[in-house]
Amino acid sequence: MKQILVSYILTSGTTFSVMVDESTGISTKCCLVIYIWMLSEDEVTNYFFDMVELDEKDGRSIANSIIQTLTDNGLSVATLKKSLTGFASDGASAEIGHFPDHMKFTDFSDFSSSLDR
Repeated sequence: MKQILVSYILTSGTTFSVMVDESTGISTKCCLVIYIWMLSEDEVTNYFFDMVELDEKDGRSIANSIIQTLTDNGLSVATLKKSLTGFASDGASAEIGHFPDHMKFTDFSDFSSSLDR
């Protein structure tokens, strides 16, 4: 399904958003679930994209994991800059930058600026 989503984004030029949620499994490993929101057949649709294990749970590490996962699956940084139009999380403190040393996701431009790193 991932490759179908990536192919659709690349060929259609559609814009999309990313939604993430952290989860800790039985093994106490922290994982990040990544979803893609986009318009498909005139309906906004939410698709599971990937689940990645996080080594660190700070905002910058989360942003880097999201970008790495998207680019590893064929969405170039140029495509992300052009087509990635939104970001959503459940508001966990690390994701929104509750602490000063974390990257803040309170403004989408903070997330998109990490694409320039």
